[in-house]
Amino acid sequence: MVSRRVPGFAALLLTRMTVHAQIIVSDPFSSGGFGLGSCSSCGGSGGFPAKAGWPEIGVYSLSVKAQPDATLLAPGTDPVYYVRRVDASYAQFQGGHDCSFDLDQDLLRERYLAALLRTPSSNPPIKAWTDAHITWENEPSYVAQLDSFILSQQGIFAAAAHRLVQANLLTEQEAAQARPNLVISIWDDRQHAAPLPVVATADSSVSFLRQDH
Repeated sequence: MVSRRVPGFAALLLTRMTVHAQIIVSDPFSSGGFGLGSCSSCGGSGGFPAKAGWPEIGVYSLSVKAQPDATLLAPGTDPVYYVRRVDASYAQFQGGHDCSFDLDQDLLRERYLAALLRTPSSNPPIKAWTDAHITWENEPSYVAQLDSFILSQQGIFAAAAHRLVQANLLTEQEAAQARPNLVISIWDDRQHAAPLPVVATADSSVSFLRQDH
């Protein structure tokens, strides 16, 4: 759909995309910094036993890894491969869940938007993951900096929609409604401080996650 630039695809990307913003709040003169990571768990590594008396069949599985026995199915920035195995286990994957296919869907949408606008993937029109730093002074300053960050992200969304309209990939009506959701995770890195004030927004596309020290 990216290469053929199917109508409606750009609007679908925007409306289903979530931009994950990590904001750290620190004391004055503190360097601040992020220590973020993720982990996942997959099935065991052993193969499934054959079913006694059952005939062998061809089983296909998808992967994003260029394994020696894999065949390219869909080329591009994020190529997809398939692997065919013939046995009598009737199991889709040898070794349980295929971890290689646990892709960040928002990161994929970021890359699809870049491909639609023929923009380098290193400089996408919208970043699925972003971060910012706020130095704590007082409550009004904190709220103002947070509001400024939200407005800057919404400006990025609007600019991307405008470029898509100019490229005839988005209608004016779609551009008025299609935009990513913005989820903000706030990391309070201050020392010996009262809890951060709760910031409310009437924009349903913006939500907050609170994190402890």
